[in-house]
Amino acid sequence: MAWLFGIFEKTGILLIRRKTLFLLAIIVAGLVATAVYTYLQPRNLPPGPSPENRPLAGKKILIDVGHGGIDSGTNTKEGFLEKTVNLEMATILKPRLEQLGATVLLSRESDVDLSGLAPDHPQRYRTDLSNRVRWVNDNQADLLLSLHINSARDPQMRGAILLYHPKTPFTDRSKELAYTLQKELNGFYAHYAQRGESYLHQPYGGDFFVLEYVKVPSVIIEMGFITNYQDRSLFLKADFRNALAQKITDGVVQFVKQEPVKKTFLEWLWPGQGHQDGNSDERADMVTAPGPQRDDRQNSSSSTGTEKSVSSRKGKLAIIIDDLGNYAGGVEEILSINRPLTVAIMPFFKDSQQLATRACHLGFEVMVHMPMQSEHVPAAWYGPRYVTTRMDRQQIASLLDDARDVMPFAAGVNNHMGIVISRDEPSALITLEEVKKRQWYFVDSVTVPDSVFPRLAKEIGAPLIRRDVFLDHDSNDIEYIKGQLQKAGQIALKQGHAVAIGHVGGRGKTTARAIREMIGPLEKLGVDFVFASDLVRDAVMASGTVLPEMPTND
Repeated sequence: MAWLFGIFEKTGILLIRRKTLFLLAIIVAGLVATAVYTYLQPRNLPPGPSPENRPLAGKKILIDVGHGGIDSGTNTKEGFLEKTVNLEMATILKPRLEQLGATVLLSRESDVDLSGLAPDHPQRYRTDLSNRVRWVNDNQADLLLSLHINSARDPQMRGAILLYHPKTPFTDRSKELAYTLQKELNGFYAHYAQRGESYLHQPYGGDFFVLEYVKVPSVIIEMGFITNYQDRSLFLKADFRNALAQKITDGVVQFVKQEPVKKTFLEWLWPGQGHQDGNSDERADMVTAPGPQRDDRQNSSSSTGTEKSVSSRKGKLAIIIDDLGNYAGGVEEILSINRPLTVAIMPFFKDSQQLATRACHLGFEVMVHMPMQSEHVPAAWYGPRYVTTRMDRQQIASLLDDARDVMPFAAGVNNHMGIVISRDEPSALITLEEVKKRQWYFVDSVTVPDSVFPRLAKEIGAPLIRRDVFLDHDSNDIEYIKGQLQKAGQIALKQGHAVAIGHVGGRGKTTARAIREMIGPLEKLGVDFVFASDLVRDAVMASGTVLPEMPTND
């Protein structure tokens, strides 16, 4: 029997060795496959030793220079031609992008009409657009910037507006490019705008021919308004054109830095094991819009000339972030969010003016977060000065004037606390009247359900909107805050608009993270993020209220 056990022992050892060799072979094969896969991935290595100095290395950027030749674009009787400004801006922008490592091509380098390059349509305009699409797709670039100048019936309208197409395979990246550039250019125009001028804008998604058919992330940059005298005058100045080109360059760099990380071979084999981006759609299922939803992507016609949203409903959501004034927790995180937000700044802290200026130049809407008398709260919560029931009109007016001196570009006012003032009709009335005199709007934070602000505002014709949802008033838990954002989105979809208020401070970082992670899910349902002033403008138009003319100089 001993010889039999010997055979079994040798056979077992041999089998174990074979299994070991087999496992080793699998591991080696996996490592080789990983190395080959990694080697074959586009690496976009910068030619220089410092990637920080050449952040666009390996990128090909196309600049479509709008109009040209017989097509002058928008123009004025004084001889201001859009086609000329577009080309001038393109020639300034091109070397700036190239200096950072990009390969840059222009659709035209002189005053030519692109419709003559390859006539394929009886309408010259359509041929021009078709040739631009062909040029873009033939060059297989990383992104497209189409340069244009805007016009509007309102001569006060100024600033830049970004346009993208909402229904292409590249919409997600195009939309991010649009929001990134819009934020940069909103902040840029804040340096030049005067009180009362409309320079803050959001990107607009629409059915634009070139953007629909190009196979690359793409935007149209409406760089300013020819119908606004100030914009028109600025485009004649070399310093302004250079500064604008630099801001566009900064936005492109910021966008490229946000590019998704390519998956490794192991992440490709086992999806979901890698890094989860904060803007992922993993929580899209937690938001449900009222009524049936449908995806228009498969059913819409590309030639309708109108934009169709992915959702069958549309709603505007204004998020106001309260309690800025010093560098409390979450301020930096809030200011890095790439969507329209309104920041409410307490006016009388040492950092208030600096923060207001910075937020304005970053492209956010700024409003005065005015402390008002409340009940049973520590005095420190008010800050240095606040509205009380003991104040007369002159004192309240002086307080508002001092706040305006701190933030001259504030668009409106909302109340910080203020339970007592919200119930005291004389104080509330004076406050609203003085706010209206300064061409501000008022947001009732609704710190008490029986606030008299809405009724009084209606009686005197003062522009007012009310808070619908507090995001983080009762909890610092991120799931709770996301649930509140979900609630705000549902309200916006149901009634067309909603106002949500969050805060910096102890819960500021969590609130910023929740907003960032809910942007994608809410937008997919048809929720647009807007400034508070956009909702005020809609409310004023709906009510027929006539606002006083705003001064062009402070």
